[in-house]
Amino acid sequence: MSGDADYTFSGGSVQGAGILTKRGSGELSLRTDMANWTGAIELIDGTLNIGSDLAAVENGGRITVIGASALGMGGNIARATLLNADLTISVAEGDSFSHTGVISGVNGLTKTGGGVLTLGNNGNTFSGDLTVREGLLKMGSESTSSGGVLGAFNIADGSTRVIQVLDGATLDMNGGWITVMPSLWRATAWTAGELWSIMAEMQERVASTSRN
Repeated sequence: MSGDADYTFSGGSVQGAGILTKRGSGELSLRTDMANWTGAIELIDGTLNIGSDLAAVENGGRITVIGASALGMGGNIARATLLNADLTISVAEGDSFSHTGVISGVNGLTKTGGGVLTLGNNGNTFSGDLTVREGLLKMGSESTSSGGVLGAFNIADGSTRVIQVLDGATLDMNGGWITVMPSLWRATAWTAGELWSIMAEMQERVASTSRN
């Protein structure tokens, strides 16, 4: 689907294994049952709104972000997502959905919308920035591992990787870990002001460790 206009498809269901490619600055809303659709998704630009759950697909069905795009979640997503470009995920006020597929790639993830987004896979490996602009972004479960992003978040030695929580938003690490090499920080839930304070203390810990 391409174009700069907005389109909405409602009712019925989408089935089969074809690839859905979203290109153009417009907004495409699929308010239909997609439970039996196993095809992959390619996001080149614009916004794709999904109105139902997307179940995991064995050996396929991946979401690939090719150009900076937005994904509106109207259901839970259990598919792998590859960030070859930055992705914004929106969850509307009053909604609560989970993304349980592995998120990988070198680009960043931004959470918008007043609802709750839970990233529920401790195997996430994406290495871009993490920004919470609105609502609540929650890590899915406690992890004692210093690898991955969910409930753990790595900032390698010398990295410029950024965690950003804007005013009014919250990042809930759900007891996970943030690794700032060579230090380890146990995280809970942060608002914007709390994050600034914690990051300053983390930087001081790293500096102190380096001096020692």
